[in-house]
Amino acid sequence: MTNKLYFKTALFNLSLLPLYFIFIIQYIDISPVLDFHGFETFSLFSLALLNSNIKILFFIFLILLGFFGLLLFKKNNKYNRENAKEFQSIESKDFDHMTFLSTYVLPLITFNLNDAHSFVVLVFLLIMIGAIYIKSNLYYLNPTLLLFGYKIYKAKESNKNVVLISKSSIETNCTKARYINLGNNIYFLKDTHECN
Repeated sequence: MTNKLYFKTALFNLSLLPLYFIFIIQYIDISPVLDFHGFETFSLFSLALLNSNIKILFFIFLILLGFFGLLLFKKNNKYNRENAKEFQSIESKDFDHMTFLSTYVLPLITFNLNDAHSFVVLVFLLIMIGAIYIKSNLYYLNPTLLLFGYKIYKAKESNKNVVLISKSSIETNCTKARYINLGNNIYFLKDTHECN
C-alpha cells in the first residue's frame, strides 16, 4: 500500500512539472548575475544568488523529484508482464490531459509567489488537489507523460471499463497486448497488436 501511494504521489508531482517551470521563469531573480562584478568573491555571489532565489530552489527540488517519478514509472513498467489480453472499444483520451492542464495547472499560475500568504495557499492547494488526484486514481492524467510519448486510452476488457497507457499508438478498435496491472483497472500495455 505504501509503495502504491508513493508511486501515485510521484506521478502527481510529475504532472505538475509544467507549472514548476513556469514559476521558475516568472520568479527567478538574476540581479546578482547582472551585478556579478560588485561581489568581492565568488562565494558571496553564490550566496546572494541563492538568497534571492529560495523559492526557485524549492521548485527545482520538486522538478528533480518529478524526474525521479518518471524513472520510477519506467522501472515499474519493465517487469511482471502478464499474458496477453484483448481490449476492445478503444478510444483515445489524450485530450483529458488538456482538461487537467486547464483545470488544475493554468489557474495556479496567477498566484503571486512574492507574497508569503499566496505561497502558503498555493502549497495548501497543491496538497489538496494531490490528495483528490491520488484518492480518485487519476494519476494517469499526466501531461508530462504525454510529453514523453505515453498515450492514454479508455477501453473495455471483459465488460469492465479500463484505462490503458501505451508507448505505441493504438489505431484499431480491438488490440491484444501483454500488460502490467497498475491497479484500479489501469494497465500499461506492452507488445500491442491487432486482434485476429
